[in-house]
Amino acid sequence: MPTKIENPQIYAEFIDQLSRHELPFPWCHNVRMIVRDTYPEKTLASRTIATPRVRFVEVDFSPDAIRRSLEEDAGNDRLPLEDRVNCSLVLAGIDQSHARYDRAIQQYEIVHKYAAATGNTALAAIALNGAGESYRGAGNPDLAGELFQAAIAPASLAPGPPVPVLLNLYVNLGSLRFEQKRWAEAEVFYQGASEFALLLHDPGQRLSCWKFLGEAQNEQSKTEAALKTWTNGAIVAGILRRDQEHNEFRERLQQHYTRAADPNGWKGVSESIENEITTRSMAQSPTEIIPNADGGSPS
Repeated sequence: MPTKIENPQIYAEFIDQLSRHELPFPWCHNVRMIVRDTYPEKTLASRTIATPRVRFVEVDFSPDAIRRSLEEDAGNDRLPLEDRVNCSLVLAGIDQSHARYDRAIQQYEIVHKYAAATGNTALAAIALNGAGESYRGAGNPDLAGELFQAAIAPASLAPGPPVPVLLNLYVNLGSLRFEQKRWAEAEVFYQGASEFALLLHDPGQRLSCWKFLGEAQNEQSKTEAALKTWTNGAIVAGILRRDQEHNEFRERLQQHYTRAADPNGWKGVSESIENEITTRSMAQSPTEIIPNADGGSPS
């Protein structure tokens, strides 16, 4: 306590008085409180250094210290295997975020072996997805795609199922296939990802999926489907007052009608979008408006 210190002097005075307080009940004598000091001034230590029953300890939370601690725990055979594997999973994420892909892949392999041996399908999917992301970062998109695809089955079999894991997988696959210009697959995965985002009540993520979904549909000459996706995106973003996304969807629609030399078509769509936003905004508050699962139609 606390996570943020606004006034170090007032905070130090409060803790100083609290540490000197004689607690009234016997059980209170065994209560320990852990408080943080300011850094680097150490305002609290300078006021309470002579206070009885007060001890000071400096804890190193630097990235290097955290990594060393995780490595020690991962290699400590006296700890439960599950705890050691969790340390390996965290280490994999750290290595991946720092582009140490070879080390990340090694850690993900350890996690996957444990998950497969224990029947933990959700953890297996997480490990395969992480390894896929690492291979993609290392410049091997083909193997990354294979691992993403392989992760779908265990994720689907996991209790629940784990929707956040499935969302991440489908976004990764959609992004990869989009990058590879495999438009039909990109459409499938972005559509699926948008539905998982719906289940998680995450309209921001769903809007993001719709941007790429519309482009994948358009690349396949599915013009009507693309226009519907972009229109729904503009409506939902407008209702949620997400101005940047709203404008992006409108601009994409306007580009289409400009290239088609159809100003009346753009005028009609633009008016329809604004009317829909007004109607729905009056009917319910923005926080209640989440796109439904009706093929990309807003609720």
